[in-house]
Amino acid sequence: PGPTAGSAGDLMVYLRVMPHPQFTREGHNLHLQVDINIVQSILGGTVRIPTLDEGDLQLKVRAGTQPDEMQVIKGKGIPILGARSVRSRGNLYVRFKVATPTNLTERQREILEEFQDIEESRTGSSGSRESG
Repeated sequence: PGPTAGSAGDLMVYLRVMPHPQFTREGHNLHLQVDINIVQSILGGTVRIPTLDEGDLQLKVRAGTQPDEMQVIKGKGIPILGARSVRSRGNLYVRFKVATPTNLTERQREILEEFQDIEESRTGSSGSRESG
C-alpha cells in the first residue's frame, strides 16, 4: 500500500530536453560546430571548445583541415544510463567551419597573391585573379 493507504502504482515521469545553444544531440552523441579562420585551416593550431559538463578542452586543429571536416572526441557525449560502466558515454563530433576573410589589408592581399603565384608555378595551373 501507498503512504496514505492507497494502492501501489506506477510513477510516470515525463522529461523534455530543451535545445542547447551550442550542442545538438543525436542519441548519446553530441555535435558542435567550431569556427576557425583560413590560417588555422591551412597551418593548424588549437581551439578551445566547450564540453557539456567538464569545462573547456583544447582541441588540436590539424594542418590542412578542410571546410566541414569533422573530428571525433570519444567519451565526451551524453552518459549512457544503465551501461555497465559509469564512464560509458557517447562521443562529441566537432565540425569545423572555415571563415573566409572578406576585408583583406593590402599586405594580406599581397601575401595571398604571392602564395597563389607559387601554387600556380608548382602545379602548372593558372587561375584568374580579380583585382580589388
